[in-house]
Amino acid sequence: MRHVAVAWLGRFEQLRRTKGGSGFDGPHRGRCTAALFVFALIFAPVVSNVAAVIAFSNDARAEEPAPPPKPKFTCRTPEVELRIRDLQELIKDDEQYLIPLQEDLAAAKEAWSSAEKQERALPLRDPQHYLAEVAARNAYDKLAKAQQKVNKVKAEIEAARKELFELEWLPSCKEKKTGTTAPTPRPTEQVASTFGGGLYTGVGTGMLASVCPNWTTTGVDSLHSNDKVGADNSGCYSSGFLVSAYVGYEWTFASRWLAGIEGDFGYATNKATTGVPGVSSAPGDSVSVKEDWNGGIRARVGYAVAPNTIVYGTAGLALQHISATVTCSSAAPFPCGRFGPVTAMTATNAPVLAGGTVGVGVEYAITGNLRLRGEYRFSDYPSFNATYGNPANVAVSSSIQLRTNTALLGLTYEFGASSLPAPLSPPPLITK
Repeated sequence: MRHVAVAWLGRFEQLRRTKGGSGFDGPHRGRCTAALFVFALIFAPVVSNVAAVIAFSNDARAEEPAPPPKPKFTCRTPEVELRIRDLQELIKDDEQYLIPLQEDLAAAKEAWSSAEKQERALPLRDPQHYLAEVAARNAYDKLAKAQQKVNKVKAEIEAARKELFELEWLPSCKEKKTGTTAPTPRPTEQVASTFGGGLYTGVGTGMLASVCPNWTTTGVDSLHSNDKVGADNSGCYSSGFLVSAYVGYEWTFASRWLAGIEGDFGYATNKATTGVPGVSSAPGDSVSVKEDWNGGIRARVGYAVAPNTIVYGTAGLALQHISATVTCSSAAPFPCGRFGPVTAMTATNAPVLAGGTVGVGVEYAITGNLRLRGEYRFSDYPSFNATYGNPANVAVSSSIQLRTNTALLGLTYEFGASSLPAPLSPPPLITK
């Protein structure tokens, strides 16, 4: 550029001589000459250096080699084993590092919420409103930075888990050579870290079915005398629609194993009505057993058979509310087939039965957060013995033995499976 300025000075002098000196003499010539020299000496080196930096950057980018392709392993070589150990340590360290980051994120959310409330509490024309608005903006910036850190660490953990799962699924090189067992190929694009542990919730729908026998008449009393019970018929099978909600927490260990605890609450529409077993089947004499709300708390252990699929077993406590009603209102010869001056009666017992339950299920990862599950459970409850009515008139004693089959199809959302969403942006800062 300095050479360009000197050339322009030569051109300027040539024009001056061509025009005979008119218009280029005197003080004007001195000022123009000085201006061109200043440009040549000051700005030309700056422009030259900027151009050189740009050219060097372009050359560096053009000469930068492409990253080497990720090696594809077909069996567990020593290099793979070393990588597996490194990934396990990385995941463990990142999970420990994530704990204080999540605490900082929670504190930043609380600080932003407090600053936002203070800003909204002040009138817009209040002199303190601008300071509160600036404080809210600063709190939001801290929240955004804290959340970026959490999201970054979670993304690293997710990527490491995916790679770890893929490497651990490889057969040993000895099996590879001898042609023995080899796992079924799996698409690498599937979600490998979906079952990463944490809090989850979901809803399900299905069927609740009771198992025979569930009612046994143990005695009938009328006018203070115990009467003989006939053939011991049972009010048996009933089934109905079931809707359920559940929440749980799970942990992962040994890479492919998962363990957790889960609680649920549901409502069913089961109801069975028959004549009074062993007593009377006349119109007006009946036994009705209804199963409605239920719940429980269970332990759950699962194994990942594929990067996006687990099978699991579950067992624990089951609760079932039932409503059992006996009605004796037939007119021939008397209610519940009794002879004598007995009157019609209706009596109900509605206990909550507590028993045990076991089951199996399978879960499939639809996305990083959503899973589809199918589950079957068998529940067994202790006998419930009760008397319905007044022995001075007519009373029916029974024993209820309830066993149920539950089949559910559910949709689960796991809170810790992917990065947290960005918080809502606050309104733009108003400058004063």
